[in-house]
Amino acid sequence: MKPMEKTGEYYIDKLVELEIKNNLFDIKYKDFPIYRIFSYFIRPAWISSFDKGYSNNNRHKPFPLKMVLKNSFFSFFDICSLFFIHKKKKVAFFPSMRLQQDNDLFLDKFSDPVILQSGLAKTNDIVIFSSSFYIYYRKKRINGSQTYQAEFIYFVSVLFSYIIRPLFLFSKNKKKVDQLLGKVNTIFKEKIDFKKKSYIRFISFIIQYKVYKKIFKHLGCNSVVVVIKGNCYPQILAAHELGIMVCEIQHGVTYGNTVLYAGKYDKCADPDYFLTFGKMWMGPQFGLPLNQLVNIGFAYKDYIKEKNQIEVKDKSVLVVSSPEITGPMVRMILLLSQQFNNYKFYFRPHPHEGLTIEQIESLKKQENIFFSDKSVDSNVEVLHYSKIIGTNSSVLYEAKSYGIDVGRLNFGNLSITRYPGDEFFFYIESIEDFERFLNIESKNSIETYSDFDKEKFLSIVNYK
Repeated sequence: MKPMEKTGEYYIDKLVELEIKNNLFDIKYKDFPIYRIFSYFIRPAWISSFDKGYSNNNRHKPFPLKMVLKNSFFSFFDICSLFFIHKKKKVAFFPSMRLQQDNDLFLDKFSDPVILQSGLAKTNDIVIFSSSFYIYYRKKRINGSQTYQAEFIYFVSVLFSYIIRPLFLFSKNKKKVDQLLGKVNTIFKEKIDFKKKSYIRFISFIIQYKVYKKIFKHLGCNSVVVVIKGNCYPQILAAHELGIMVCEIQHGVTYGNTVLYAGKYDKCADPDYFLTFGKMWMGPQFGLPLNQLVNIGFAYKDYIKEKNQIEVKDKSVLVVSSPEITGPMVRMILLLSQQFNNYKFYFRPHPHEGLTIEQIESLKKQENIFFSDKSVDSNVEVLHYSKIIGTNSSVLYEAKSYGIDVGRLNFGNLSITRYPGDEFFFYIESIEDFERFLNIESKNSIETYSDFDKEKFLSIVNYK
């Protein structure tokens, strides 16, 4: 019998055990565990020391300095203008930095539809803090009248971190960070120097926290809604210190332990409520007590329904990849495209996934392989296909919720993780299985996403 392959989730479980055993969450700034600030880059480093193929982001973009400076410049005026607002802003939103383009406008598909469908877009009671380092979206933002660019806060916090770093070296907090990093190195096979990166991250965290605390206090917010807590720890600490409730909106399909959510629950660092897409996601994988999870549904689903009818491509398969499986997935699509040359295969990498020049060239040589349009949101793109394959991507669940036939690949060095409620997929464990998959037409859907519940959302965020 073939031994079970150790997955990224296996190593995350082991790492969490070590983190708790070595008390990594117990060293705090105020009541906030300092390890949370660093864990998103420390955890992948630890896992990849055992699993060389592991990555939660293998796409290495050059730093877009011009765009950062441009967005930060306009952001400066937006942030200053906040302090001239004298009307209370009841809810502050922090969208994902990954904005989708819808015709000439940009939106965050997780928070903007919630704002639209809840009716908050028609009020003057909210503020949206938007950030992007890679696109210029000023005056091109859905819900633009309530949107304030926030890049300046982050940019200045990092700049000042380098300037005041020499002073930080003599502070009490530096000793706390060193103590934590000393404990971190005990769990690595080889010593790694995280100090330089950690000092800058920590100082930047403190600066952002102090700025947002002043902003929230001035605006008189009742609640703060974030899309990805790992990007919003300074805001979460600032809100909790002021007694402001924090909610996090689900931003993808999560069915097991992940680098972001695994670990000890912390009242100060974690949101007060986690707002899920549907009943299927009401589980412990988000690291909160179950009574703090609320199913508000997926507002983006209603937004998509308003689109015009989309034409389905004939004899075409969408192949959905992820950063941790790039190599095996490239080999798989090459194999399938050669075996089934009467079909067209469209390759869709994850936004954080990067391909080597050799991989790109090998795919381009095959006449029936094409790259999908990454500017089109996955929820929209899946509607162009009747057949979609992948392993564990959230895009597969999105597609299945629309009744599209979805196959999950479980051979050729590709493996899947099974969870309750996923029996509606077609499981492909051989070339023969894939051929059968092409010939089925099930069109059954799963309740991955519930209808958006406006009243429940407004009640949770304390909108009065």
